[in-house]
Amino acid sequence: MIFAVELVLRDGADGAPRGLREHRAYWDGLAEEGVLIAGGPWQDGSGELLLCRAPDRAAVLRLLDQDPYLRLRTVTRFAVRAWQPTGELPAPAAPAARPAAPAGPLTPHEERVAAMAVEGMTNRAIAASLSVSTRAVELQMTRIYRKLDIRRRAQLAPALNGLGSSGALPAQST
Repeated sequence: MIFAVELVLRDGADGAPRGLREHRAYWDGLAEEGVLIAGGPWQDGSGELLLCRAPDRAAVLRLLDQDPYLRLRTVTRFAVRAWQPTGELPAPAAPAARPAAPAGPLTPHEERVAAMAVEGMTNRAIAASLSVSTRAVELQMTRIYRKLDIRRRAQLAPALNGLGSSGALPAQST
């Protein structure tokens, strides 16, 4: 079954909800398992909508019990509703395997974003500098991480230092 989960967030002092990074990592893991189908924040940033695949409502509630937002009381209220899509949904994906090779060279825009991140700029500061949303920068960073086959920001500078002028990783010698 498909369930729609609505999360209403508590106002944060600095605009970013408490536990955002942990919350995203938790749901990214569930997306790789095919549990999270789609989701994202409301445009005004006051909440989120998640579409989940689960056998029943109780299973969704168990997932929410582990959500860092709920554990940190970042969510003021939530609602779980069974959802009947009017169109076809993709079949559950098999757990995603990390690609063995990079997904291609970095684009000039990705190189700019990566350079700003290496300089120590936050995603929010990069977004402001480029006049885009923070979410757009997060998606760019995700693509950069995949292309460089890294998992953390701390790995970014060493990975970029290993790139040639073409943006492709150097060939491995055997």
